[in-house]
Amino acid sequence: MKKLLHSIWHHLSIVFFNFKLTVQSQMEYPSFLVGWLLANPLQFGFGILGIFIIVSNFGSIGDWGFQEITFLYGISVVSHGLTVVLFIQTWNIEYSVRYGEFDRYMLRPLGVFFQMITSYINLIGLTDMIPGLVILIYGCVGVGFEPTPLNLFKLLITILGAVLIRGAIYLLSGSVAFFTKSSGALIEVDSKLFDAVSMYPVSIYPKGVQILFTYLFPIAFISFYSAREFLGKTDGLPMFGNAYLITLLVGALVFFLAYLFFQWGLSRYESSGS
Repeated sequence: MKKLLHSIWHHLSIVFFNFKLTVQSQMEYPSFLVGWLLANPLQFGFGILGIFIIVSNFGSIGDWGFQEITFLYGISVVSHGLTVVLFIQTWNIEYSVRYGEFDRYMLRPLGVFFQMITSYINLIGLTDMIPGLVILIYGCVGVGFEPTPLNLFKLLITILGAVLIRGAIYLLSGSVAFFTKSSGALIEVDSKLFDAVSMYPVSIYPKGVQILFTYLFPIAFISFYSAREFLGKTDGLPMFGNAYLITLLVGALVFFLAYLFFQWGLSRYESSGS
């Protein structure tokens, strides 16, 4: 037990040290951070504005009104922000493969995956979370969400599961670089799919698309199923059990599979050749 606690403390101290370094490096150019603080709220603000214009002209999107979609969209944006904070390194796996970064990781007495994920904590992701929280709170008020301890717990579990799903899909796509030396295009596709699927109710798409994004590429779990359950809706594919727990389980399973794929790719790593 003592050895286990020492190992946990050692890993946590490394996470804290890397976090300290990344804060110092990102605060070296404050204007860069200020630029993101201005740009990201505008980005997500225009996203909400687009939804508002559509709903104003057509009355609703499927059976969902503006406030309900805002609630769903808020969950999506907050999970996006946390994913960018924690898993930004998955976007850069192709560069680490090309330039031999994994050589350094493999020479150190720590797990390669742990080193990669914790080597850079992206504070810029917080600039995504701020507008996301504003949108989510506005949506909660609009739909009459009751902030009871149980409901808040369910919401937190939903967001945690959504972050794991996003992180897993980015990790899967990034790990393709071990085989092809390139994965940037897949990461871009992932980002587009996240935007297209998680910011709207999945029930507006044909049934075949709903099946695809529920069972094969589970982006629908990021926001739709839990939001639907919170709002008491029944549209879309049937779901048995508590949506927030299913979201967490799906996230954990997909992330575990992505981790296995990463380890398989790492076993095929050929260094940079320099």
